[in-house]
Amino acid sequence: MPARKHNEELPERLSKAEINELPLVRFQGAVRIADDSKSVARLVQRLKKQRVLGFDVESKPTFRKGESHPVALLQLATSNEAFLIQLQNIENLGPVQEILENPGIGKTGVAIRDDVKKLFEKYPFNPEGFVELSHWASKLGIVTTGLRSLTAIFLGKRISKGAQLSN
Repeated sequence: MPARKHNEELPERLSKAEINELPLVRFQGAVRIADDSKSVARLVQRLKKQRVLGFDVESKPTFRKGESHPVALLQLATSNEAFLIQLQNIENLGPVQEILENPGIGKTGVAIRDDVKKLFEKYPFNPEGFVELSHWASKLGIVTTGLRSLTAIFLGKRISKGAQLSN
């Protein structure tokens, strides 16, 4: 299934089997890693020039009810670069905060509210310009609005969820 055309009818959902038949898509761009204030400042210079970024955060997985871990990784991505900011050695967001508070730079994701809340718990900031993709997908009549499903519906590709619970 190729990427959908503008006027093509969108399905409400695709089954797991239908998604699993799609070709796997992998990010082909450069991955940039920052783990201290200096390297973060270098990455931010590239990020500030963007109009839209993919946004996600990761925490150590929890396996017990009521257990929670602080956010450990901030991921921001363009179409050809992924920026991974390891947060354990960073006291404050510094220049990244400018991006997160800039309404002129769209930050897109799925279940973004929870990610923003988790990041805010560790680093208070004034979130601006965040766009929940599942909200817009719902407005188009799509029922299953997870990232894997949306990738399949809009791009005709499958993303692997295999390495999702690593420590």
